[in-house]
Amino acid sequence: MGKQPSVELTSLGLASGTTTRTPSISGPSNECNPQPVNTDLEASSDDETPLNDEAKAILSKGRTIVVIAQLVGVQLFSSFCNGIIVIGLPAIAKALEMEAGLQLWPTSVFYLTAGSCLMLAGSLADVLGTRPLILSANILLAVSALACGLARNGGEIIAFRGLQGVANAMAVPASVSMISTSVEDGQRRNMGFSCLGFAGPLGFLLGLILGGVFVDGVGWRPAFYLVAAASFTLGLVGFWALPKNSRPHPRRSIKKQLASEIDWVGTIISTTGLVAISYALATLSASVHNIKTATTISLLVVGIATVPAFICWMAWQEKTGKPALIPNSFWQNLSFTSVCIMILFSTAVINGMEVYVSLL
Repeated sequence: MGKQPSVELTSLGLASGTTTRTPSISGPSNECNPQPVNTDLEASSDDETPLNDEAKAILSKGRTIVVIAQLVGVQLFSSFCNGIIVIGLPAIAKALEMEAGLQLWPTSVFYLTAGSCLMLAGSLADVLGTRPLILSANILLAVSALACGLARNGGEIIAFRGLQGVANAMAVPASVSMISTSVEDGQRRNMGFSCLGFAGPLGFLLGLILGGVFVDGVGWRPAFYLVAAASFTLGLVGFWALPKNSRPHPRRSIKKQLASEIDWVGTIISTTGLVAISYALATLSASVHNIKTATTISLLVVGIATVPAFICWMAWQEKTGKPALIPNSFWQNLSFTSVCIMILFSTAVINGMEVYVSLL
């Protein structure tokens, strides 16, 4: 008899759509020795769940413009409030009858809360997604700006300025992450990062100019009302335009992710150190003689002690393969370290100028 033609059977993996093949059935004996068919029916672990396709979706050109404008707007009006405070501090202090020792805090507390919450906000964005944090930052900025305009004393405006710092901390890492994942690589993404970086200085400049106009005209309170209205509008735009949230492990509960994927100990250590040192330095800026007080000495000791504690904890987290807030290995990258040092000194100069200009 003639040799029978070879027949090859093709099947589709039920779960993943992958193609598997059984061996040829040929020869006179028609023996069939099929290999196991991979149907990919084994349930993958929660930790190995891939990102949703939506997280990798690239926005169209028109929507990209709207998204970038929305993200830039949040940063711009956050810095706009800083400009209002700097140019309007004498009028604000007079209207609220603030003591001389408190007049530095409306400016300082913003950077205190923003810096302290920044790393935690970045970790939350990794777990919860960028969209919820950006929209929450919009709401918090609108509410805190409105509250600043309605403040009746120095304590209230300091507290509400602190909330504005928290809103800024929530928006910054989430905005950077959204641009890096949802905007097409190349010119569009570069333009997005450029606009986002320029939003801070531009907002501060506009706050100085328009804040001065408001202070000399209708008063400083309507300036904050303007920020509240603009932030609320940006929130509505963001609710429509921002890409929907895609969590890295959608099958896992948020509670489990928050417990296992965030370095809470590192966050507490870093936040404690930043708050202690910032508060001590702000106290010293009011009066150098405060260095002799027990409170200032205690805060400086606690702040300095958190530095080696944080380094040791990061080393332990890396060694055990657990999430680390800022792995020590990052600092071995010369480019990363150089950029951080440059930003540290440039921001220090800018913030110092803000304070002294407001007191002229």
